[in-house]
Amino acid sequence: MTKPSLNKFAIIALVVILLFGFNLLAATKAKTVQNPPRGLFIENNFRFEIFAGRHIPVGELEIWSDQGYIYVRYRTFDNWYLTETHLHLAMDWQQIPQNRNGNPIPGHFAHQMKHNYVNEYTYKIPLNSWGGFPGYGAAHCVVVKIVNGKPVQEETGWARNKVPPYGAFPGHNWAWYFELRN
Repeated sequence: MTKPSLNKFAIIALVVILLFGFNLLAATKAKTVQNPPRGLFIENNFRFEIFAGRHIPVGELEIWSDQGYIYVRYRTFDNWYLTETHLHLAMDWQQIPQNRNGNPIPGHFAHQMKHNYVNEYTYKIPLNSWGGFPGYGAAHCVVVKIVNGKPVQEETGWARNKVPPYGAFPGHNWAWYFELRN
């Protein structure tokens, strides 16, 4: 090989190594957010049901943590799609924003996002926000059912424990909060 051929070969090899390394790093980062970590913090892995219109199961809420963050993933199924999510975590359920009648106020929740018909969304929240793992949360959403490419139903939804007792706010609506305890 001539000297220019060696330089071209070295540059191509370096580019391939860099691209492979960046792709590997990106895949590792995506995997961390998409899948709950196993091992040390497995005790902080929770699953809740999401019901819309009070009685329609539309998805699930999963919460897990690692050393630095709490991850909260909304996931819908059966042709239901998220258009909004509202999340509030707290050390006590009474710290979740509520009006004077005891009804939660999703518009005042700490984490909010509008979505364009997605099946899942994950919040990544610094764990040091509370001085410990929060004990309670409220997860609200707006969901739309799509059939044959057209919206046919829109509902609000709340996450709740999979088994009773369900944490019901004291107001006159059907909103729930959940407890993050094993």
